[in-house]
Amino acid sequence: MSPVRLSVKLKEALDARIFVTVATLRPDGSPHQSVVWIGREDDELFFVTGVDKLKVRNLRHDPRLGVMVNPPDEPYGYASISGTARLEGPGSGERMDRLAVKYTGVTWAEHNAESHAALPELVTVLITPEKIAARFL
Repeated sequence: MSPVRLSVKLKEALDARIFVTVATLRPDGSPHQSVVWIGREDDELFFVTGVDKLKVRNLRHDPRLGVMVNPPDEPYGYASISGTARLEGPGSGERMDRLAVKYTGVTWAEHNAESHAALPELVTVLITPEKIAARFL
């Protein structure tokens, strides 16, 4: 599939301090969902996580995923984004800090020093949206 462009309103929602649900596929085909901090670079989305997390193992097996955006101030508004993920190691610490500042106002180490010290190697999950079903976004 070809990448799709995000609407202005969807970009505004993603740039706000909104939590999204990411769905990946386990090797047996069953879904796995996680709530993550989300970032955006143009029309691409990203989140950062540990390389040992289940969602990363799932994406290594099958890079397809879904992202559900549901702004708390617009309960009937949503965007269901389907796409393909790429995993990227370099720059993941910096991206994690960008997300931490967006969501908490401070870097990841300042926000949660204990978790920062215990985190394994980080990986950025870059998401190329291929299909968007949306209402009010």
